Amino acid sequence: MGALVRAILNIFLSLLVGAFALALCAYYLPEWLESFQIQASKLKDGLLDAMKSAGSSPSINVWVRFLVQDEQLVFMGFVIVARIILFLLLSFFAALLFGGAFRVERNYEERQALEDEREQLAAERRALEEQRRKFEAERGRGGSASPPSGGVEQLG
Repeated sequence: MGALVRAILNIFLSLLVGAFALALCAYYLPEWLESFQIQASKLKDGLLDAMKSAGSSPSINVWVRFLVQDEQLVFMGFVIVARIILFLLLSFFAALLFGGAFRVERNYEERQALEDEREQLAAERRALEEQRRKFEAERGRGGSASPPSGGVEQLG
């Protein structure tokens, strides 16, 4: 559920930031916005010409003309740029605050080290159990075996 909410918020925020960037561009750099609109018009005309030369029916061309408008293409470009900028900013702050991908890698390495240590302790426990069984088997046969000392010799 959390991933869905984050995705929806991401899309909504990028639309708002894209609209704000478009408004700023229109206010401070109107010649750039006019240039973007001219390029979007050329892109739409090129798309329609390519569809006509490919032999598409006029009914499809009408829908493309209706659905793909110059202003929509310009706004879509601003939204895409806004999404890229938001991604870079949020990734930077997430890496600063939470460690980002490095934290996941570090946790993996720590977990791997703990698993290795647990396997080593289990192997030592199995070796001690084997020593204990050998000792009990010797004692059961009437031998004079002494208990395992764990590497320390007994004086006496």
